[in-house]
Amino acid sequence: MPLENEMKTPRSYVGPTGVLSRAFAIIVVLYIGMGLFGYLRYGAAIQETITLNLEAQNSEMDKILSHAVKGMLAFGIFITHGVACYVAIDIAWNRYIVDKISNERYKLLWEYVVRTVIVLITFLLAEAIPDLGLYISLFGAFCLSTLGLAFPALIDTLVFLKGTTGAARTTMIVKNIIITMLGIFALIIGTSTSIAAIVDQINKEV
Repeated sequence: MPLENEMKTPRSYVGPTGVLSRAFAIIVVLYIGMGLFGYLRYGAAIQETITLNLEAQNSEMDKILSHAVKGMLAFGIFITHGVACYVAIDIAWNRYIVDKISNERYKLLWEYVVRTVIVLITFLLAEAIPDLGLYISLFGAFCLSTLGLAFPALIDTLVFLKGTTGAARTTMIVKNIIITMLGIFALIIGTSTSIAAIVDQINKEV
């Protein structure tokens, strides 16, 4: 929503052919392709990220290609991570910090400081937390199932319940109940699985 609100033509963001739909269609295809071909190549031996499988190759050329892929991946994260943090930066700056800076001359400087600090915090957490993939799975299962499925369905129901009647109202309620149940189901299964994996990893280290 913050991205949509700052677009010159916000209506171009949503819809079947909007920016969001086209971007996510490409992302879904890329994710499915990487998962499919990675599993076809390595089978049950595939690891959390396919770059770890690339490291296990024996030939010198494979090692060179592995380092090249890792370098490109690191570069891609380097130039896009700041954009990924945009929403957090926008909320922190506009709601909590900008009003506390009285000198207009230093607002731009402090904005860059806030942006840099937030991005560096995420890098430090990624470096400090062992087995980060397990915790990413936990937060993903806990947050995305609620923020991406359950809460939007509940909000949609609360906002439009009084303004709809008849079949449209029934369809909306049934649809949102199904989406909410799916979100709760994903929350329970994903969170329990992630916690079990974290506990197993801790027991192995102990």
